[in-house]
Amino acid sequence: MRISTALLLLSATCASGLREVSHGGGEDAVAAKELRRYIYQMTGELPEIVDNSLVANVRLQASERYEIRPSDHRGHSIKRFTDNSGTKRVQITGKTPEARLNGVYSLLHQFGVRFGMDADRVPNHKSTNTLPSVDDVIEAMPTFDYRGLQPFHDFPEGPDWWNTEMYMHVINQISKLKMNFLGLHTYPYTNQTTPVTGKNEPTVWVGTTDNLDKDGNVLPSGAYMTSYANTERGEWGYNPMKTSDFSYGADQIFESDCFATKPTTAASCPYPKTPRAQADFFNSVSTMFQNAFSLGDSLHVQTCVGTETPLSKPKGDISTQDYYEGMFTRLQKTIPSLDWYWVWTPEAWEWGSMNSSNPVFTNAVDDLKIAMQVHDKLNLSWNMATNGWVVGPLPDRSIFDKTLGPEWDAITSIDLKTGHSPVDPSYKNITNHKKWAIPWMEDDPNLGGAQLWVNRTLEHMEDAKAYGCNGLLGIHWRTKMTSPQIEAMAAKSWNSSLQSHDFWVDWCTSNFGANVAATCAGIFDSVDSFNMPVLTNWINGPGQMTPVANCSSTTPNPFAHAATLSNLLSKVSDPIKNERLQYWVDTFNYMHAVFESECLWGSLNAVLAEIKAAPESQRQQLAKTKGLPARIALITKSNEMANLMINTISTPGEMGTFMNWETRSLHEMLNVTGTQLAGYLKSPLPSDAMPSRVFSARSRVFVPVQLSSFKKGGLYTVSAIRLSTTTTLAPPPMMLSYTCMGAKMYNKTEMTNIGRSVFEASFTLSCDAEFYVESGSLVYPVGGANNPFTVVAL
Repeated sequence: MRISTALLLLSATCASGLREVSHGGGEDAVAAKELRRYIYQMTGELPEIVDNSLVANVRLQASERYEIRPSDHRGHSIKRFTDNSGTKRVQITGKTPEARLNGVYSLLHQFGVRFGMDADRVPNHKSTNTLPSVDDVIEAMPTFDYRGLQPFHDFPEGPDWWNTEMYMHVINQISKLKMNFLGLHTYPYTNQTTPVTGKNEPTVWVGTTDNLDKDGNVLPSGAYMTSYANTERGEWGYNPMKTSDFSYGADQIFESDCFATKPTTAASCPYPKTPRAQADFFNSVSTMFQNAFSLGDSLHVQTCVGTETPLSKPKGDISTQDYYEGMFTRLQKTIPSLDWYWVWTPEAWEWGSMNSSNPVFTNAVDDLKIAMQVHDKLNLSWNMATNGWVVGPLPDRSIFDKTLGPEWDAITSIDLKTGHSPVDPSYKNITNHKKWAIPWMEDDPNLGGAQLWVNRTLEHMEDAKAYGCNGLLGIHWRTKMTSPQIEAMAAKSWNSSLQSHDFWVDWCTSNFGANVAATCAGIFDSVDSFNMPVLTNWINGPGQMTPVANCSSTTPNPFAHAATLSNLLSKVSDPIKNERLQYWVDTFNYMHAVFESECLWGSLNAVLAEIKAAPESQRQQLAKTKGLPARIALITKSNEMANLMINTISTPGEMGTFMNWETRSLHEMLNVTGTQLAGYLKSPLPSDAMPSRVFSARSRVFVPVQLSSFKKGGLYTVSAIRLSTTTTLAPPPMMLSYTCMGAKMYNKTEMTNIGRSVFEASFTLSCDAEFYVESGSLVYPVGGANNPFTVVAL
């Protein structure tokens, strides 16, 4: 059957004669721009985009000349052929713009380009100016229709510290990984005047239409206490703390004392205090989501928000229907790009073993039916789904498939026991609805440590497919740490035969080079999934270090592989790949230092217990002779640990990890024990027994959010952080150099210091652009003008 489709025609060699990319319509403009961007980054040559060219080396157009294979609208094919002039080309076919964009990313994969959640990995072919050849025929069909992420709100490591640009960055990377979904959860309303852990999140406002203006904005009359995580809120076991009091010079990473990313401002941190301020905060959040989700419209990424069931209401005497009408009316007006709304079963349903005989379940079913009635009454365009900590209550977890009508589009759930249980087999009993599984890319108890769950993720994907699931999402907080498992999840969605070792070899090759790939893959294989040592745990909150008793010089080091990985640095000569490897070396060495610090903490606790048990007359002397040396040993190791952690900070996730560590683990390990020891000494601790306040980690510049697509004509803002051991009073200015992609003549502007070592500058994105930042010898990205960051104007 021959039908109308769009084609991408590409020279098989892509040598120096490459000049043009052609597409037949605006619906494929993104695909053409993306192909052009990465050809430029690989070869240094910028193809020109033209319309309907028949002689260009690269061509994207509507045509009836070729048969679509595969025929399904989800898939795409790539085929080498020779045209009538004898020129060898590559043809990509796909029924939809999304399919053809995915085809472009598959072709780039053939060229060696890889995409992560933190950044792209683009091979350098500038010396030969020739791209690798591609396979004769590739036919690609996704295993799951819905593929994406479920970043979870609550902790600073996750989306609580994402601003508009970070959401847009994540949507960009989801699209590049050939995924198509982003969904968010909202912890429920509770009547409170101060923050309460896990309540009143601002992602979805709960209220009635009489508390909205004509544009759907929340009025002060409908406002209530709300906030996202910040350094002074004091939830989930974090001790409220000004960032200016952070140790090890890490205060320089945060521009304000009460820190969180926008929409949180100085006026709304730790939380907005007046009804007007609270209403403004809700409205800023919805503006953020609309600005970010509208990018999803261009990149074929569907977006979703939702609440828990039964709905928690500010006023019990107002009907649930009235509240859903207010909530849905507001979302319809303020976030018109929204594609899905899901209603979650609460966390207590898992840990409390909710049974369908419990009246709470009956209330939840009634609640879900009311939500759907309001959806239909308002004629809303978005789809409806369930989600939660369980697929459904016991004893038959598939019960929602029987009690909910076909108007519900999907039934889904995060995996049980923070991912440590297999995929719920009750999915196989769901036959009337679409069904999505959500494996854990990381778990919150160990948010203070390294987590690599590639093998487990691939196993859960196989189980989900065997149970007939047609959707697969990954729950996570951090982006850079979880990138390997997210990349593996995305890859297996298109290659069902992918196994973890094969993934690690490819991942190590693209990150660090083929010469170290085998050794690297062996190391990462050895700590994948359940083989990874767990050193932090849930103690009133995520990622808490704990003292380890009875350690000795013969105690095995659970992170001995860190030394093997470190030895590879000398074998990776490419500075870009070397920097990538340095991140993982620092990460594993940090975990080694965590283990040693926990041992020294246990030793100090034993000494403090000995001092406490001694007669009063002996305590001061014991504190001097035994307590102080144990304390200094712990401080020395914690200084090393802190510097290694700071070296890993490059995204909002690691910034949140440091805040967690400083306000929880460090507080318990150093502040509490320090107060006890000072009491026994009857004097303040000496300086060498106190954590350092001076920055002594690696000097560098970094950009926490690397947004690679943005609205043409919009004001593109670059935020950069400079960390330096230099003590001069006047460090070199932070400079932003930017230009249109391929122009080479850069505009230079001095960035504005917005607080401490944080700088910002903006430029109007009038064209596809490239940029880099520098301060003296410190440059980002590595290579500066020879390896600039690129951004496409949409």
